[in-house]
Amino acid sequence: MIHFVLVASVLGQDPTRFQIAGAQSVIQFGSQDDSVTLIRNATEDELVCSGKFKATDVLIEGTTTTVAQMMAEHATMKDDIAALKRFVGMMPPSSPPPSFPILYDEPCANISSAYQFGTKALPAAVDGAWVYDGSSQTALLSNFPDLPQVFTMQISFSMSQATYYVPIIGTWYNGGGNHWGIWKNNNEKTIHFNCGQSSGTPSTHNSDWTFEWDTWYTLTVHRDANDEVKLYAKSEGGAAQVILTTTNCDRPTTGGIYSVGGYKMGGNDLEIFTGRIRDIAVW
Repeated sequence: MIHFVLVASVLGQDPTRFQIAGAQSVIQFGSQDDSVTLIRNATEDELVCSGKFKATDVLIEGTTTTVAQMMAEHATMKDDIAALKRFVGMMPPSSPPPSFPILYDEPCANISSAYQFGTKALPAAVDGAWVYDGSSQTALLSNFPDLPQVFTMQISFSMSQATYYVPIIGTWYNGGGNHWGIWKNNNEKTIHFNCGQSSGTPSTHNSDWTFEWDTWYTLTVHRDANDEVKLYAKSEGGAAQVILTTTNCDRPTTGGIYSVGGYKMGGNDLEIFTGRIRDIAVW
C-alpha cells in the first residue's frame, strides 16, 4: 500500500514536504493512455522516468561540474583534436575558405556533364552515382579546369572485383598518356598513382593502404605551395588517412581531357572499371 504524508512546517521545525511511501511508488502525470510516470526502483535505489526529463542544467554528483559545462568542454576538445590532426597531416584540408572557390563540382546525380569517347557508352546515373557495368563505359569530363599550382581534387568510388590495373580518374587515354592518374593497382586492392614530371617517364607510386570491394571510399589529392602532393583515403564514416606523399610531382598537362572510370585506350582490354563513382570536385 502507498501512503501519502503531507507535513507542514510548524514553529520553525521540519520544512514542508510531500512524501510517497512504498517500495514501488509511482507518480503518474496525465491520463492512463497518455501519461508520463516517475517510478521508484527500490532495488537500484533510483527513480525511473518513462519520458524525457528536461532541465536548464544538471549538476553531476560528486563534482562541481554541470552537464552544460561538460558538453561545452567536449565540443571545444573535438575542435582542438580536428585542428591537431590537420596540422600533423592526418586529415585532408577542410572545406575551402572563400578565397579558394570551387573550380569544379560534379555530384554525379546525372550524366549531363560528361560525353562519350568514340562509340563507348556512358555509364548510367543511378541513385546519385555513375554506375559502370564493366563493358568499357567511359565518361569524359566537360569543362574540367586546368589545375592550379595549389589545388585539392576529390572523388568517391565503390569498385567491384577486378584483377588488373583499373583506372579511376586521370588523363590516360588522350595525349596525356599516363601523365596523371589514379588507378587500382595490378593484382592488389591498393592505389596506384601516376604523377606527372616535367620530362621523362611519369613518377609512379603505390600505396600500402587497401580497400574492400563494393565499399564506398573518398580519395583526395592535395598539392601545396611547396610542390608536395598528398593522397588521402577515407571510408564512409571513417577518418581520413594519408596513403601517399611525394614531392616529385608536376601538375597535369594543361588541356588534358579527364576520363572517369572506363578503360585505358590501347592498353590491356581487361583494365576496365566496374562499380560506382560520385562526388568529383576540385578547389
